Parts: sequence; structure tokens; C-alpha cells
Amino acid sequence: MAIKIDFNHIHSHSCFSKRDAHSRIDLMVQRAKENGQRAIALTDHGVLHGIPELFREAQKHGIKPIAGMEGYLAPEGRQKPSKHYHQIIIAKNEQGWKNLMKLSSEAFMTGFYNKPRIDMELLMKHKQGLILTSSCLAGWIPQLILQGELREARQVAEKFQAIFGEDFYLEIQPNTIPAQEIVNKELIKMSKELGIELVATCDAHYVDKSDAKAHQAMLCLGRGKRMLTEDTPKYDGEPTYYLQHGKEVYINLKKQGIEPEVIIQAMNNTGKIVDKVNFELKKERDLLPEFPLPEGTDKDKLLGEMVKEGLKRKVKPVTKQYVERLQYELKVIREKGYQDYFLIVSDAIKFAKSRGIEVGKGRGSGAGSLVAYLLDITEVDPIKHGLFFERFLDVTRQKMPDIDTDIEDTRRYEVIDYLKQKYGKERVAQIANYGRMTAKQAFKNALMVYDVPFAKAQEITNMIDDHAKTIEEAYQLNPQLKALKNKKVKRNDGKMVELKEVFEVAEKFEFVVDKLGKHAGGVLITPTDITDYFPIFGTDDERIVQWDKDDIEQLGGVKFDFLGLKTLTMVGLAVKSIEREYGIKIDTNEIVRNPNDPKVYELIASGKTQNLFQLNSSGMQQLCKAVKPTKFEHIVAINALYRPPALASGDTWRYARIKNGEEEEYYSHPEEKAITGETYGIITYQEHVMQLVHHFAGWDYGYGDKLRKMTPEQLEELRPKFLADSKARGYDEKSMNEIWDRIVRYMGYGFNKSHGVAYSMLTYLTGWLEVHYPEHWMAAIMSVKMGEQEKVAQIFGEIKQAGFDVQPPDVNKSEKLFTAHGGKIVFPLGTINGVGDKAVDELLSKRPFNSLEEVMEKCDLRVVNKRAMKPLIFAGAFDSLYPELTRKDIYVKYLELKGEKKSEIEKAKQMEWNDTIKAELEKELIGIYLTSHPLEKFNFRKWEEWSDGAKNVLIGGKITKVKTFLDKNQNRMAFLSVETLEGIREVVVFASTFKKYKDLCKEGLFVMIEGRKDGDKLLANKLKELIV
Repeated sequence: MAIKIDFNHIHSHSCFSKRDAHSRIDLMVQRAKENGQRAIALTDHGVLHGIPELFREAQKHGIKPIAGMEGYLAPEGRQKPSKHYHQIIIAKNEQGWKNLMKLSSEAFMTGFYNKPRIDMELLMKHKQGLILTSSCLAGWIPQLILQGELREARQVAEKFQAIFGEDFYLEIQPNTIPAQEIVNKELIKMSKELGIELVATCDAHYVDKSDAKAHQAMLCLGRGKRMLTEDTPKYDGEPTYYLQHGKEVYINLKKQGIEPEVIIQAMNNTGKIVDKVNFELKKERDLLPEFPLPEGTDKDKLLGEMVKEGLKRKVKPVTKQYVERLQYELKVIREKGYQDYFLIVSDAIKFAKSRGIEVGKGRGSGAGSLVAYLLDITEVDPIKHGLFFERFLDVTRQKMPDIDTDIEDTRRYEVIDYLKQKYGKERVAQIANYGRMTAKQAFKNALMVYDVPFAKAQEITNMIDDHAKTIEEAYQLNPQLKALKNKKVKRNDGKMVELKEVFEVAEKFEFVVDKLGKHAGGVLITPTDITDYFPIFGTDDERIVQWDKDDIEQLGGVKFDFLGLKTLTMVGLAVKSIEREYGIKIDTNEIVRNPNDPKVYELIASGKTQNLFQLNSSGMQQLCKAVKPTKFEHIVAINALYRPPALASGDTWRYARIKNGEEEEYYSHPEEKAITGETYGIITYQEHVMQLVHHFAGWDYGYGDKLRKMTPEQLEELRPKFLADSKARGYDEKSMNEIWDRIVRYMGYGFNKSHGVAYSMLTYLTGWLEVHYPEHWMAAIMSVKMGEQEKVAQIFGEIKQAGFDVQPPDVNKSEKLFTAHGGKIVFPLGTINGVGDKAVDELLSKRPFNSLEEVMEKCDLRVVNKRAMKPLIFAGAFDSLYPELTRKDIYVKYLELKGEKKSEIEKAKQMEWNDTIKAELEKELIGIYLTSHPLEKFNFRKWEEWSDGAKNVLIGGKITKVKTFLDKNQNRMAFLSVETLEGIREVVVFASTFKKYKDLCKEGLFVMIEGRKDGDKLLANKLKELIV
């Protein structure tokens, strides 16, 4: 008679055991189902990142998910550096799940020392509803056994038995490590003596036996090692750390000489654990926190008073349309119970503005809300711009509202700190963000761990088409990539490696979680302590929920989005700089409420928009020149239409032609013009679709908004309904069919007009600043881009062309960032290579200085030392103190005052000095040629003087970056970044030209290049070295 074995994996790791395990959760669950198992547990190292995915996947396959983790237990106390052991902990029920979250969270907040650790005190506090095992060889009991301390091992087992009773098991494993056989033998003996049941597990770190090599490669990634070397990390014994079938577990344990009945009982005990577990991860309710109310009021009354005040202040005159819209929005908000959400967001933004933090004018569909506008959450009047509340929030929608707010990226932390102070730091956390390996990243990592030389690895990864979503797609799009599987390459150590092996590892790396970080903007606030609902990692002061935004929202968490935006940091710096110089406090909200300045539109129409938000790419610059915008609606349309699907459809450039009278407008029905007339008959916004189906078929806006989430097939199924409903309203079938065709086609590139309007306001604002206060705007951009030398060089070229004076760093005038004053821009001290923040702070706090002697008298010379002073001097920071001396002479003077050795002083005196050396030192220290430029003696025409398409264009410059790769014919070509007098120019060197001139395509070389002008790029056909 066949013996029935009920085996289930209760100790298994996913790739959330970062770079220690390889398994993807979807494949783990799939394998458990294939093996006929009823359940699978996820027990990642110290974390619960993968639990929501486990439950989703298990539900798909009809098996029971079991939530657990392999924690790190420090018996001597988690708050001091001491030895820790692995500890399997499983949630038996809801109380156990809550305790498991607490344990994982506390391990990070109060027990982190190399690993997130718990101790017995914490385990006792949160013991209810948990199942524990003695764990793997790294467990407390197995380690004591291996050290020969059998008595102590027995005592620990008895301690766990006393605490957890029948919910504590001794864990045996079927791997082939000799140490495991020793441990298994003692655990079986201990089980009989103490009456503690055994349980069999595999400690699975990969899904299939064939994944062992990929797992080994993953270990290399985690430990900075390389494959095929003596110190390549691997698990000892045969590859058994996979999701074994029950039969394999039985056979492998039997090979250790364990009695069959013991094996069967240990395996069946996994089924007992499965039966004990009764817990479902599900959303109970929306975890919306309450806004702290002033005494004597309620949230409805407060919200009503606030929007009434906003209406009076921001809307003149208050028409019936505004009153009715406001009443409707408030009705929906109250019915949905979202008053607290709006009050919390409004309050946070009010705080930011009170601290002088620049806040965005709106973002996403929230800009379609009148309530948000009146609460100063946005600066977008939805009625003025034809926006719809239903695109943001509809009474039938189940999801929480989602208001995204942009703020200065360098001051985002202040808003988060405010939320912590207001609601308690225990109730506020940021949100995790996972990064999975793409096709390219999988190849890069596999090639790296196999020690393939960087150039060769780059050549292979460049063969992956950017449009390939998977490795299989990459093979289909470029068969030559797949053909490489049959090749061998030489490693850095000189050995040969078969690419077949490397590629197979890359294929198994694909979609594996490889990065864990913070979401760019998401902040979670909960009704009580966040760990009552979600596990966290990070520290007590900077909590981060272990799950991503989608998992959090599906389980009731309410996310508040405050996203750091560099452009707003630039705006904030520029506005403050203008106020310092002119005493003018610029109201940026007032500027964008009336975006009618002709000078701004002239700038955009010129195509010189490289410093404007959203319009900075070369393609955008070309589109701006083609459209020649003259009003705000044109900017919104440009932002909406410059995206790949719209470009591919031809609508982008058709819009430009129609706008400028080169092509006729077209409407499927005369009444359509009232809707799409703002974009000359082109369906451009999601709101257009909402209006079209509402106007012609009578569908409400909320239903119309649902169309954007439908597939083409679903939309086609709706066609008869649209035709019938529009016919009932008196419209002809031919016109309506045509409108529906256009709607279906449009859905491939739908754009949210609310977002477009909000972001176009910021576009306009950056243009306004460039037109009216260019030096302050440029100084702000360079301050934010300070670490990006190419961008600084680009802007510097523009500034020089515009005739502004840029001054070198000055010890008495410069700040930490770029500053503008009197039409001049002054380089900061903080951007000089080799000068640290502490030295800069010391100089700023002790100035003014009249001499080097004063610097040495006033400053702490341990901070403002020779390592800081030398770059300061050669960058020009002391030129104004000694106008009669060269920088070399100033440095000699400094060495003499410092009392340096005579040999050091003499060496400095003998140093060669001329304008070329001075210029090169400037370039090295501040990233640009400031006081003079090696190219000034050459007379190259300005870029703008060449017409687009001109063939014999000449430029001169210094090559700052070279990127080579293989073209579709497997011939090498290059992209060059060339620093000219006007800034950085991108140059394309196709294969035929590269073959002739590859020796000149080197970083640091001055060259003259001849070629064809293509937008803002040069397509090279000749290169010649310049002697400077």
C-alpha cells in the first residue's frame, strides 16, 4: 500500500533575500503547485517584502500561502554587537501576523547590527500566534550541536518548547553537507527525548536544480566575487537547496540513514503546520488617518469654511458654474469620506509654503479638482482650463484619491519631518521601491560576474534593442545576439568562458528583484503606529514600509505623494536670488495664473528651450520651432503630443501644420469642434474622450473616464452601444463610427490634460524667469546641476554667448552655490574640486579677508589646510586680494606664510606658468575654461548661423565623452560629446567615418569636425586634430 506523504515547503527564500536567494515568487508558487503541494511558505531573511506577492500568486494557483521570515536571533541582546543565529518564524493566525510584522520592524529599528536582529525579550513580547523551528545549520540549536555543546542545545530546545509548546519544531534538512547529517542525527535524538516534533524542509534558495549555477552567480553579485575562480562562493554539498519534490526529499533524507517512519512523520508535519495556519492577508478598510481638528469644529465644517475662503480669494466673479461645481465635488468627497485626505494634503502644502519651500502648481489628475484649487493644493483653475473632477475622483471609483505634489527636492525632508511632528513619527513612513532586472541589467550582471571585460560586456549589452521587454524579445529583434551563445570570450583573468553559460545565467536573472530603495514621493500616514498595519525597514527616525505602493494601497494604506523636483529647487533659488538683489518678492502663482507674456512665447517659438521645464530635449526644441506657440494652450498641447505613440501617429507634426495654416482642420461632426477645437480637431487629451462620449452618447463623465483603461478589444465591444446611444440622440452612424475609430486609435497615447496644464504652468514659469531674470535663472540651474560638469559647461557657453560676465570663485564674494548680482554670475566655492564642505563653511563664517595672513589667523587650519587652499588659489579664489600676482605667485606666498620647507617653496617657484596652464587648471578644478579658452584663437561660426541640413558645418572643441557601440550591421560607430565655445555639442560618427578617424575619437582631444547639421546634433564626416 502506497504511503501518503503530505509534504509542503515551509522554509523557502525568494529573491527578496537579496543576492542570497535567486527564486522569483511566481515561479516558486508555480513549482509548489506542480509538485502537488497544498501550500508554500515564504521565509526571507529578516524581511516580509514578498508576502503580498506570495498571497496573490498563491490565490491564482489555488494553494495556501504561509507568511514567515527567517529572522536573526541575538540571544545576548539585540541592542549590542553580539552573535546572531537564523530563526524561522511563521505566522499561524492574524495575531501571529501582527507579531511577525512587529518583530521584523523592531529588528530594523532597535536591533540592527549588520543584520536586522531580534532577541528573546522581543520574541517573548510578540510570541502569540507564531510557529518556530530550529532552523538551518545557522540556527542557534544546530550551531550548539556542531560546537559539541549538546547539553546547551537541549536547554535551548526546552526553552522554545516551554514558550511555544506544540508550535515549536526541530528542523531536519536533506542536503548533503556532512555537518547537516550530524545535526539531523542529534535533532532526531532530541525529538524522541523531549517530545518535540520534527519537520523536514529544504531551505530552498532557488526553484529548480538547474538554477544552482544562477544562484551561485547571484551569490557572486552579493559578495563582489567572480564565477569560475577558487573563491567563487557556493553552498556546500550537492545542489539540494531548491524546491524539491516530496519524493526527492524522502530519498535524500533516507540516504543519510534516517529511518523511513521518522522521515515520513517529519514530512507530514509540514502538513500539520499548513493546517494550523489560518491567516488571510486582505484589506479590511481604508487606513485613512484623521486630521487633527481645532476645538469646536468638525471636518465637514472646516473643509467647507476653507473652500469658501478660497472661492472668495481666488475666483472673481463667483459664477453659478463655480458654485455648482464646488457643491458637486464636496458632495462626492463627503460621500466617499475623504475629507481628512484633503485637509491633510492642504495642511502639508500650507506648511511648505510658510517655510518658503517652492511647491508645484499641480500634478496628475488632482489638478482637475476645484476643491484642490481652492485649498491651494494646486494652482490650476479646472473650470478655466476645461478640466474634469471625474478624471480625478468619481463616486463609483473604489480607489482612494491620489493627489501628487511636487516640492523642492532638497527640502522634501522638511515636509516629511513636519508630518512626523504633527502625526507622530511612529505613524509616518516612506514607501519601498523594488527594482527587477531588465533584459539589459540581467546581461550586465551576468557578464560582470563571469569577469567579461567591460568593453566586450558593453558591446554585448548594446546589442539588446531598447524596445525589447524581455530577453526572448531581444533575441527575436537581434538574432545575432542569440548567435553569440555559440561563442567563447576571454575573461579579464585570461581564461576563456563559453557565452552559452553566461547567457543562461542572464536568462535566469531576468525579472529577479535586484534593488530595494525608497519610492520617489510616497509617504504613508496611518491611524495608529504604522507597524500595526505594515512591516517597516530603515530606522526608527526614518521608517520605510517594506512593501511598494501598489501592495500598500491594495491592503488599505493611504499614500500621500510629495515628490522632490529639481526644477522647483531651481525656481526657489532664482526667486530668492532676485529678492536679494532687487527686493522684489515674486509671486510665482500670480505669474502662472496669467500666462500671457509675449516674450515667453517668443523664447519658446525660437526653439531655445534647453533650460525650460519639459521642453529641454532636442526633439521638443524642434517641435516648439515648428508650432510657434503664441498662447498657453499651445504649450499644453506641445507637452501632450510629444510622446512616442503620438509622434508615430503623425498627429504631433500635423498639429503644428494646422496651427500655422499649412493644413486644414478636420472634424468628424460639426459639433465636435466645441470639444477638440482647442487642438485643431486632434483628439489630444483623455478629457476629450470624456467630453465626446458625453456629448454624443450621453454617457456620464465618470463612465467616459473608464474607457482609458480598456483594451482595443473591449472598446470594440462598446462600439454598438456608442452607436445606438448616439443615434438615440439624433446623430448619424457614419460620423459616430468615425469618432469611435478615432477614440480607439487615440487610446494608445492618451494624455491627462489636468497634468498637462499643471506642468505647462511650470514650463511657462521657467520661461518667464529666463526672459526676465536670465542671470539669476542660469545661476540657479548651475547650482542644482553643479555635479554635472557637461550641463554646467553647456549653460556657461550660453551665458557667454548672451554677453553675461561670469566671475571665478572669490573668497569674499562666492557662496556655496552659484550667485548672480549686477548682471554677473559668480562661481561658488562649493564647486571647486578638492575643497570640502567643512572648509567652505569655515571660510564663509570667518570672512571677509584682506590677505592670506587673515585667512590663516581667522580660520581653523586643520580644516582650511593645504589640501583645500591649493585648489582654492589655482581656481582664482584669491585673485581679488592680489590682483598684481599670478595664481602661481599667490600659491608661493601661501607656502611661505605657512612655513613650508624651502624645497617645497622652490619647487612651486619653478613651476611652469602661462595662460594655457591656467586655463587647464581651471578646467580641472571648476569644470570649465573660465578666464580664457583654448579655442578663442579659432574663428568658428556660431551654431545657429548654420541652417538645419547644412552639409559643410564646422565646429571645434574638446571631446569630453566617447560612447562606442555596434550598429545594426555590427560595425562600430560612436557618439561624441564635444565642448565648444557655445557649450556641449553632440556629434554622431557613423561606422564608415569612425573607421577612418577612430584614433581622433578620444576623450580630452581638441578636434575640428566637419559634417551635416541635424537639429542640435552634428553628423560627422571628417575629423582633424586641433593644436591649441
